[in-house]
Amino acid sequence: MTQEQATSSAAFAYRRIRSWILDGELPPGSRLVVRPLAEKLGLSPTPVKAALGALQSSGLIDVVVNAGYSVPHRDPVLFAQAMEMLCEYDVIAMRAALRQPDTDALLETLEALVARQGGRIAAHADPQEFDLDFHELLISHHDNPLLRQGADLARGRALVSSGQLLRHPSVLGQLHSEHEEILTAMRRADAAAAEEALREHGRGTIEGVLALFPRR
Repeated sequence: MTQEQATSSAAFAYRRIRSWILDGELPPGSRLVVRPLAEKLGLSPTPVKAALGALQSSGLIDVVVNAGYSVPHRDPVLFAQAMEMLCEYDVIAMRAALRQPDTDALLETLEALVARQGGRIAAHADPQEFDLDFHELLISHHDNPLLRQGADLARGRALVSSGQLLRHPSVLGQLHSEHEEILTAMRRADAAAAEEALREHGRGTIEGVLALFPRR
């Protein structure tokens, strides 16, 4: 296998395992063992090991000492903490984006995503990936790799610690209008208003998801 093929296989394994985690096919507490996963994916163990390492770096799985990896359990406290950090990263990236000469290109891409998100909501389809894409695009526009790494980790932790609750209709329904508010402020180059819209978006998501966690 060439280096290019190995990289492609690892990326394929990463996408599939990530999808299984987020779709609930691998529920919280699931053990992730290289050889069974490799057999299921039809790959050798090497790219699967690379994929698991990348998933751990993205906050989507935990390392279990002397036992490989596992899918984290739902945790409302960790979810709220991860979302708070992600909001801070979003604000930093937004303010940096408004200072860049190519802001219009970013806004056009974000507007297209929001339009597609609205179409999926109207069709009663799951728009969660468009919500993730919105924030990933905002973060990726920043040239600080440490910010991107931190945001990737916080995003992964928020996803797995919430279980499937981020996909609840009561949470997804608010995403579209909140993204439009963020974009409206960014189009006006109003950093203060965009920051408030981002923070309100984060607060609303936290409150909406926490309300869905089972009462102890």
